[in-house]
Amino acid sequence: MTVEDDGPGIPDIEMNRVFERFYRIPGSPGNGCGLGLAIVKEIADLHKARFELNKSGFKSGTELI
Repeated sequence: MTVEDDGPGIPDIEMNRVFERFYRIPGSPGNGCGLGLAIVKEIADLHKARFELNKSGFKSGTELI
């Protein structure tokens, strides 16, 4: 399964940190609480699943495989 968006993307230096609970990239727009990818990681770990983040095929954005 692949999930891809065309948002601002995640800078390479932040790729590992976005899986930390309550971590938000400094200056991020919106009012999220930084739990989305932490939850994805926890569920994947429980199911012994593997996933990765990549740059999106769009002009900007992120791809979760």
